Amino acid sequence: MHRFDQPSWARLASAFHLRIAALAGNAILEHYLTELVSRCSLIVGAFEPAGNAPCEHDEHCAILDCIEAGDADGAIAHMSAHLHELEARIETSHMPGEKGLAHLLGIEPVQRTAME
Repeated sequence: MHRFDQPSWARLASAFHLRIAALAGNAILEHYLTELVSRCSLIVGAFEPAGNAPCEHDEHCAILDCIEAGDADGAIAHMSAHLHELEARIETSHMPGEKGLAHLLGIEPVQRTAME
């Protein structure tokens, strides 16, 4: 992280998220997250300004601290904040159309019907 080797740091950051999924023992989550992390890595590589770490070390530490303490709510809150921080660092001003991370990932919002 301190050598400014973004490709190596990106691989380590991705591995962190995939390891958390593996430790959860949920094969469906792990499979889904593998695809999602792969897409996010490409997006971050293409759209995050140079000089930023894809994931900040202290953010990962806070998540691990909560997991170690058995604080699921805290881990969820820290992971949510962590992902929002990542999204905020993505440079989308030069992109046409929709500019959110969900759009870049190909995630369409759920359409609700009048009956719901």
